[in-house]
Amino acid sequence: MQSSFSRISRAFFKSSFALIVSQKNISTMQSASINPAKVFGAIFEDVDLPARVRDHLTKVYNTLGLTLFAAFVGAILHMMFNIGGTLTSLLAVGTMFYIATNRLSLQPQMRLASVAAFGLFKGMSLGPLLQHVMHIDPTIIVTAFLGTALVFGCFSVMAMYSKRRQHLYLGGLLSSAISFLFLLSVIGMFYNSSLIRSANLYLGLIVFCGYVLYDTQVIIEKVHNGSDDYMWHAVELFVDFVAIFVRLVIMLLDNANKQEDKKKNKRGVR
Repeated sequence: MQSSFSRISRAFFKSSFALIVSQKNISTMQSASINPAKVFGAIFEDVDLPARVRDHLTKVYNTLGLTLFAAFVGAILHMMFNIGGTLTSLLAVGTMFYIATNRLSLQPQMRLASVAAFGLFKGMSLGPLLQHVMHIDPTIIVTAFLGTALVFGCFSVMAMYSKRRQHLYLGGLLSSAISFLFLLSVIGMFYNSSLIRSANLYLGLIVFCGYVLYDTQVIIEKVHNGSDDYMWHAVELFVDFVAIFVRLVIMLLDNANKQEDKKKNKRGVR
């Protein structure tokens, strides 16, 4: 019971922290045109992992691909009907808790539908930023997604090729870091500080890259110990993916705004 509570609490803080940052900067979308399972399928053949672990990871990345696609649909629905916002963000967090606490009572099909619903609500809540970015530079979305996929893939592969339990020590450090950044996010809601915002973006990016590495090794270790909850494991990786994507979008958006300001200043001088 205690480990279950710890698992849910960690995911809650990670998701809530990503939610606060994304809501403050308007929020973003997760496009899912790439199936992670296909990307990692060839890699699994060369990784020194038992067949049971490889099969489990395949299910995890298949489910992650489904969740990303659901998020993409959710973002499109927001663009069509303007339905994303605080309510859908709260629905996403509530759905995540529902998935975590009803593993045994739900049929696999219903739980998978809940995972898809989580992705859908998350996509809706991230939709407003996508809409905002589309008016400035639509290529930011594509660049951020490809960058996220690259970073996510590199750290995932690093976790697979590393020695067993090699990076599990990161758990304590990352939990402390996410608590600190969560506190900074709350403070940033009341004090508009560029320093706090920059810390949330850049330190947050580093922290969630670390979580991809840590979570992947934890998943592998749990499978070795008999766990087969691939749906919840996909949810954990989805939270990491979204957190990285949001930060890359905001960073690219800030850069585009700075470039635009420079152009305006040059025009003013002339």
